[in-house]
Amino acid sequence: MGLFGPSLYMVLLAFGAMATPGVGIAGSMLAVVPQPVTDYSHAPAYALLTWLLASSLRNRGWSKQMALRLGVMAAMVFGVWMELLQGFVPGRTVDIHDVAFNAIGIGFAALVIEAAPEPRAFTFATTFLRSRK
Repeated sequence: MGLFGPSLYMVLLAFGAMATPGVGIAGSMLAVVPQPVTDYSHAPAYALLTWLLASSLRNRGWSKQMALRLGVMAAMVFGVWMELLQGFVPGRTVDIHDVAFNAIGIGFAALVIEAAPEPRAFTFATTFLRSRK
C-alpha cells in the first residue's frame, strides 16, 4: 500500500482543517461539536498520522529509528502547515493550542512506537521460549 494510506488520511485532515464552521455539511457538523472536543481531537488524530507514516516507511524497508524520525517530522510540519492555512479560512483562526495538542499526539505515538518490540525479535523470543519447554 505504500504511502497511499497516510496520504489519504492527510487529505482527510486537510479537509477538516479547512471546513468553515456553519457552512456546508462539514461546517455544520463542526459547529455542532463542542469546542473542547475539537481541541482534544488533535492529539489522537496526529498520533494516528504519525503511526501511519512511520509504519508505511517501515514497510518500505526503512529502519525503525529513521522511519520514526521522518514520521514525527512530517506529521509536525503537516500540523503546523495546516494551522497556518486555517488563518486564511473565514471563521477559523490560527491557534497555538492546536499545534500543542498535535505535538502531544505525535510525542505519544513516538513513545509507543519506540517502546514496541520489533516483530521479528518478538517472534524469535516467543519461538525460543516455547522450544525450551
